[in-house]
Amino acid sequence: MSLAVVQSRAKLGIDVPAVSVEVHLSNGLPAFNIEGLPETSVKESKDRVRSAIINSYFEFPARRITVNLAPADIPKEGSRFDLAIAIGILAASKQIPVEHLEDYEFISELALSGEMRSVEALLPSAQGCAAQGKQLIVAQANADEAALVESLCVLPAKHLLEVSAHLHQRTLIQPWLKSAAHPQKEHQQLTPRRNINSSETLSVKCMLKEPRKWPLSVAITYYSVAPQVLVKPCCQPLGGDFTTTV
Repeated sequence: MSLAVVQSRAKLGIDVPAVSVEVHLSNGLPAFNIEGLPETSVKESKDRVRSAIINSYFEFPARRITVNLAPADIPKEGSRFDLAIAIGILAASKQIPVEHLEDYEFISELALSGEMRSVEALLPSAQGCAAQGKQLIVAQANADEAALVESLCVLPAKHLLEVSAHLHQRTLIQPWLKSAAHPQKEHQQLTPRRNINSSETLSVKCMLKEPRKWPLSVAITYYSVAPQVLVKPCCQPLGGDFTTTV
């Protein structure tokens, strides 16, 4: 039977509902249709998947291809379904085995060459995959993010051919070990403020006596520290004590 089902996940904010990518090959004029409320970016995956399969030295079936992203009432967006659609087409056309597909979830964008590219916001999908007890196949660029879920087995790959070899059990993809934490960058030290020399060191009392003779650097330093504080000397004879109003 020319039917294959591959598991993936949609992204709806922080929700990551499971999506079954159902691929059916039937007789008739060659066509490639994607159903299940796909957005424009998902519809565009038809050309990416076709080129990725051909450039990976597989045969793209010249049949009527129907891809259903179930459940059909959930909007599907982004390029995260590229890998799952490609695997479904290869499985439905008997180019890769279908026996163990239910053990995995596939999330990755595909380049025209068949290389796997990262997708955004993968962590919630990784948590959902771990909750279902499945293994997650992703692009290597997403491996560290997915490995943050300690209970999840992350299988990173760089190319569609690596995934095919793993499913054929010829060359198994090794589980990804979370990279060592990067050392924290040292905080940049603030440039120390220039020391005011003795000629600029004035008492508050003297400055209040002769505010017009403040050195410019002192005025800038003062108002940069307290820009909203305005000090006004009261009308008292010079040499006396002053009160301030704020």
